[in-house]
Amino acid sequence: TDIILHLMSLPVLPRLRVGTFPRFTQWIIAFISVTSVILVVFHTWYWHQGISVTERTIEDWFQTIKSEGGIVRLTNLRFSGYPLAFEVKADSIAIQSASTGAAWTWRGGAIHGRAGIWSPNIITANLSDGQEFHSKPQGTNKQLRAGLVTAVAEIEISNSRIQSLNASLTGIHVVSTALAEHFTIESLDISGFGDLSPSD
Repeated sequence: TDIILHLMSLPVLPRLRVGTFPRFTQWIIAFISVTSVILVVFHTWYWHQGISVTERTIEDWFQTIKSEGGIVRLTNLRFSGYPLAFEVKADSIAIQSASTGAAWTWRGGAIHGRAGIWSPNIITANLSDGQEFHSKPQGTNKQLRAGLVTAVAEIEISNSRIQSLNASLTGIHVVSTALAEHFTIESLDISGFGDLSPSD
C-alpha cells in the first residue's frame, strides 16, 4: 500500500538578526540605570533641602530666645534620618527664657523628633529621661512646675496649625500656686483633633 504524505505549508517565521535581543537588553539596562541614578540624586537633594529647613527653623527659634536674653543649651544636637526620614536628636536640653514677661524654663533628658520624608507634616516626638517645666510670670507670685518621665506624641500639622494630636505621657507631676496641693498621674493618654495654632 502506498502511503501518500500531504505536507501542509508552514508560516514563514521572521528572520532574526544576530544581536537584536542583546542590544535591546543593553538599552533597557542603560535606561533603568540612568533613571535610578536620577531618582537617587533627586531623593538625596530633597532630603538635604528638608533637613536644612528643619535645622534653620530650630536655629531661628534658638536665636530668638537668645536675642531676648534667654539661654539655650543642647547636648549633642544632631540631624539625621537619611534616606527615609528627617530626624532631630539631642541627649539633653536646657532652655531658659528671658526673665521678663512670661518667664519659663525647660530642662530634661533626651529628645527625638522624626518625620517621614514623604509625610513631613506628621511629626513624632519622643521625650525621655525626665523632663521638667517651670513657669513664673514676671511681677506675679504665680508659679507652675510640671514634669514627666516620658512622652511620645504624634502631631499632624497643616498650614502651621495643629490638625491632630495623639500623646502618651507617664510619670506626670504638677505643682502650682493655683492648686491647693500638687498631684501626680501615673500615665495619661491624649487624643484630639482641631485647628489650633501652636500659640493658641
